[in-house]
Amino acid sequence: MNIKIKTISLLYLVVFSTIYFSACKKMDDSYRQFIEKGETVYIAKADSIKIHGGNNRVEVTWLLLSDPKVSRYKMFWNNGRDSIENTVTKTAEVDLVKVMLTNMAEGTYFFDIYLYDKLGNSSVKSTKSGRVYGERFKSSMLTRAYRSIKRNGNDVDVEWMPADTAVKQVDLEYLDTRGDLKKVVVIDKKQSSVRLVDMPINGSFMYRTVFEPELKALDLFYTPYVTIQLTL
Repeated sequence: MNIKIKTISLLYLVVFSTIYFSACKKMDDSYRQFIEKGETVYIAKADSIKIHGGNNRVEVTWLLLSDPKVSRYKMFWNNGRDSIENTVTKTAEVDLVKVMLTNMAEGTYFFDIYLYDKLGNSSVKSTKSGRVYGERFKSSMLTRAYRSIKRNGNDVDVEWMPADTAVKQVDLEYLDTRGDLKKVVVIDKKQSSVRLVDMPINGSFMYRTVFEPELKALDLFYTPYVTIQLTL
């Protein structure tokens, strides 16, 4: 009976040892694969990406923080079909990288940015979307309309309709009663009225609407000047 128990215990020991050493060998083989490939080096990624669109152009900026190993970048767009790369010089401070792309077709783009060290080790991808403006946006711009024009003594009051959200201002010009050129800028798009001082009887004024399609856009867009002839 004791011999039988010892035989079974020995058998379990042999089976357990075989499984244990087999598992250890597999783990060792797995770790050896990583060791043979060398230690993984991680490069800091592009931080705080900002994109400013303009008239068939776009500027992409980002920050280089504390990683001194960064030596170059590569940026892709159009699903990787287009790219640009350049070297960067990392200082002890937080550095700003600026990339200006011109002759861009109008539309929305996704920009993928990778940073590299001198050995070719890469950061993880950083992605940011932005828009380029062109003829389609220009064709959508409407001159800000006015609600009424009323004379008030020697002056004329122009009351405006609400402005489009992309309107930055209205540029207005006229000749006063002395023949001097007066320029009025309606800066606040929520401003509902403006007074034209010393406006001649049956005089005229001309104005255009200025569009800023996004905050800190690279370019402003202008509608053609419209001339308004008064009958008062």
